[in-house]
Amino acid sequence: SGGASLSDELAEQESEDGEPPPVPAEAIQSMAPADRDALQALAHDLQEPIRSVSNYLSVLESRHGADLAGEGRALVDKARGAARRMQERVHALVRPPAVPSNRPSVISRVDTAALVRGVIADLEAAIDASGGSVEVGELPCVDGDEQSLARLFQNLISNGLKFRAEAPPLVRVEATQEEGRWRFAVRDNGIGIDAADRERVFAMFSRGKHEGAFPGSGIGLAVCKRAVEAHGGRIWIESEPWQGTTVLFTVPSRADEHGDVAKIASGIDI
Repeated sequence: SGGASLSDELAEQESEDGEPPPVPAEAIQSMAPADRDALQALAHDLQEPIRSVSNYLSVLESRHGADLAGEGRALVDKARGAARRMQERVHALVRPPAVPSNRPSVISRVDTAALVRGVIADLEAAIDASGGSVEVGELPCVDGDEQSLARLFQNLISNGLKFRAEAPPLVRVEATQEEGRWRFAVRDNGIGIDAADRERVFAMFSRGKHEGAFPGSGIGLAVCKRAVEAHGGRIWIESEPWQGTTVLFTVPSRADEHGDVAKIASGIDI
């Protein structure tokens, strides 16, 4: 690619290949049984190729590690990290769906600052390709399901990068403490959302007025809504066309401040 920078090459690859969105467990639960079985069969078949990619990277590093320096080693490390995360996602797809349990449910204490840092690491290629940036304010610890909250933040930050205007995308994640809860905000400087679409975009497979103009399945915000409501909170949008979008949601400070602890832990209907 001549003298092109790594960011330029990632942006070129992104425009050619697109960015297939991950399929959240919540969306799988809403599928017809036959479609869910087909998806899980496909995920099962993908395990071996992904494992092979990881193995090839390990061989490359062991045989030619001494020749890799700077950007070359960084690319191998990023590829191994991406392969590991893909293995985890595929493994989640082939696991049998959760079933109700009479056993006590345990919700973990989630450091949302660390969680968001991990999400940003997962989105590093998309951030570089967009030429954008993600800012993070001080974030709290809350009681909840870590995987569900990670998908929530990943969907919202991804949207802020995807639905961009002419300026490079800028996404900011912050939180404000309220009585008995935290109010999170994910702000962007993108194309915004019409008032008529602010509720509709939370419906499954809804894309708003820009449907077809951007990649995606239209399930991301529906998944976010289910996750937030399962945690006992609510989610809404403040936006004007071409003035950016702020997605706000609340999460109780402690799990015992709402009645959906078992639902969060089991993964049922989230």
